[in-house]
Amino acid sequence: MVGCDDGFVDPFLRDGGAFSVYGAIVSDEVPLTHEVRIVPVRTLPDTPTDTGQATVQLDAEVWSTDLTTGDSLQWTQRSVRYDDGSVGYLFSRDFVAPSEHAYRLTVRDRVNGNTATALVETPPVPILTRQPAQIVRPDSISQVVEWEAARLDSVTVMYQVDLDMASFVPIRYEAPPPGQPIVVDFVRDFAQVFAVAELEAEGDLDSLVVNEVQIRLRALNGAWVEPPEDSAVLAQPGADTNVEGGYGFVGGATYGTMLWRPDRDVMRAAGFTPSY
Repeated sequence: MVGCDDGFVDPFLRDGGAFSVYGAIVSDEVPLTHEVRIVPVRTLPDTPTDTGQATVQLDAEVWSTDLTTGDSLQWTQRSVRYDDGSVGYLFSRDFVAPSEHAYRLTVRDRVNGNTATALVETPPVPILTRQPAQIVRPDSISQVVEWEAARLDSVTVMYQVDLDMASFVPIRYEAPPPGQPIVVDFVRDFAQVFAVAELEAEGDLDSLVVNEVQIRLRALNGAWVEPPEDSAVLAQPGADTNVEGGYGFVGGATYGTMLWRPDRDVMRAAGFTPSY
């Protein structure tokens, strides 16, 4: 989530948009908390700031409509005050958002009815394919995973290992740019997973039993726009936006997963003890 400057003035403009809207609707097979930040638009960029005037609640409502099914959901508001004194108005709702569904997010001012809307589409579930694992040398044991999506935002490789009970140990990977595969480095991952397992076991481990490996990534839709780093620009006309009657950007994303059991000889060479 991103913020605006710490000023607060009349958020409902007579001309132009009343709100900037920032957030995302993310598809997965389980309910997720979807959240957007609503930023009241400043009437004058040089208006003196006075955070003491900031209200605890924004007199607005937010709801989403699944344009594929017609279902509408009301979102709940909460306010947070940041270290710089600014107030963030956050609206959220838990629900399952299927992939390849179109949503209309609506923000309405309860006082005068001014609205801002954003059309969002969750992308297809990314396609994942893995190549055979390779032992190049003792310190180079890896497996290439290719993916098909517009863009990746995050990649996590998780190892299900035997401790007191089976659990997944996550290892973060840098999301590669389009056209470049994910290279799972079993040797590097073993050292990190072993350190976590040894800490959880509260003692020395003779071996690290692995049951399976899972890769989980988040793909962004092709229209995704990164917000500018300068927070003063966020609520200004002319910025990249998909919001009608306002400013900002609401993106769509989708999670994808793949679960497999790598070759036993490969896992042994990397240091793991395969259970299969």
